[in-house]
Amino acid sequence: AFMLRWFAILPLVSLLLFSIVILCVSYFVERGARRAFVNNELVEAFDRRRERENELKKKVQENLIHSIFPPAIAKEVIALQEEDLAEADSSLEGSLNINNMELSLQAIAGGIGKTVARLHMNVTILFTDIVGFTAMSRVSLPYEVMEFLHKLFVRFDELVD
Repeated sequence: AFMLRWFAILPLVSLLLFSIVILCVSYFVERGARRAFVNNELVEAFDRRRERENELKKKVQENLIHSIFPPAIAKEVIALQEEDLAEADSSLEGSLNINNMELSLQAIAGGIGKTVARLHMNVTILFTDIVGFTAMSRVSLPYEVMEFLHKLFVRFDELVD
């Protein structure tokens, strides 16, 4: 009698155990799918944020270039920079960080085979770095700094003439 009852409820017990296993597996699959969904949303949000930051950095760089150079030169420098970025993106498969201005400096310097130069009669533009200027200006009086710069630029003018 016991065996008969056991065989009668065995399919129900098996069905119950099978249902519990299916519920557990479904729970973990659903939980994994939800985590994957949330992770994808986070990745997309970070990508959008990085794109906005890169656009902002690009605008800041362009504003800086426009503040340094005349409009025609600034347009050319920005165009060269965009060319260099496109080339770098294609060669690096988009893993470029615009955080530094290395590409801008390459564009300003002309890159390989490219120049950003104009001829103006009776005009000389000199880019120079005065080594130790910041340290000197901290310990000197303002008029001493201005006198030093005046003498330096007078000498530059003499050398150019």
